[in-house]
Amino acid sequence: MNDEMVLSARKYNVKFCMDIDSRDVSHLDFMKYGIGQAKKGWMTSEDIINTYTYSKLRDFLDNR
Repeated sequence: MNDEMVLSARKYNVKFCMDIDSRDVSHLDFMKYGIGQAKKGWMTSEDIINTYTYSKLRDFLDNR
């Protein structure tokens, strides 16, 4: 997703999960691209569900 899509989705309270789908330690460097798009789209930790505590994630999932 590009930053414009992120901004648009956030208007509808869409939540995200950040994942780099790495299969090798060297792929961890790619995380910077996902973080960059998140920053450009003005995401906060409230927008990214894998930053939630277990209890907060459980509440989020139970209320969907």
